[in-house]
Amino acid sequence: MKVSTRTASDLITAGFPRLTRTNAYSNVSIQTTLNRHAVADLAAARGLTVTVRCSTFGHDPDWTQAQRGDAVRVELDTDLHGQRPYTLNSRVLQMDVKPSEDGGYEEVTYTVAAVQV
Repeated sequence: MKVSTRTASDLITAGFPRLTRTNAYSNVSIQTTLNRHAVADLAAARGLTVTVRCSTFGHDPDWTQAQRGDAVRVELDTDLHGQRPYTLNSRVLQMDVKPSEDGGYEEVTYTVAAVQV
């Protein structure tokens, strides 16, 4: 199968995270056509990249079950980006755990990335 790859170097240089997207066009056999698909797919994927940080308290959910790199589904009770609830499927980029000073539950902050088109 032929392959064509495109990179938004301008966004990476500006500090945006590298996001990978793959599309298959098994019925395309001409390389220039495949290249045009790659350019169009990259243009369609360009959108506002947001980094979401979500905080929870220790036991809800069980933060020990998620590790950096895991795929997660996040639901926020907000209509800021459209319909409520705001839902995204993403990947855990970072987790910060702050122990409780009073013996209660620790505060866990997850950082996940998503593209808003």
